[in-house]
Amino acid sequence: MDIKRNQTILLALIVFVAVLFFGLSSIGSEDEWICKNGQWEKDGNPKNPKPVFDCKKTISDRGAYDVYCEKNDDCSCGAHVSRNVCFVGNKRYIDPIKKCDRLCESGIKLQCVKNQCKQI
Repeated sequence: MDIKRNQTILLALIVFVAVLFFGLSSIGSEDEWICKNGQWEKDGNPKNPKPVFDCKKTISDRGAYDVYCEKNDDCSCGAHVSRNVCFVGNKRYIDPIKKCDRLCESGIKLQCVKNQCKQI
């Protein structure tokens, strides 16, 4: 009886570890744009549009993708297309359907400051 019980516990433990391993491995950063050899390439099926800036620059040069800008017209306020939060950032990352009335009140001033969209 103890051998059968120990085998059941061992099998349950193996299944648990396998499910945990495969679950954690699926959380990785797939479905995004990555820079390879100076060109933007899809990794999976990204929800966000292809970044508009040169991927040869370093991350610190361009900042986060969703707030990166080169001019004031690049900036907007609204719901992020994939993170389900309201934010100020690049208009290509704003969901045109979802509304963010509190953050994006009329008269809000946005500006591209050092290649990052900011509320001023």
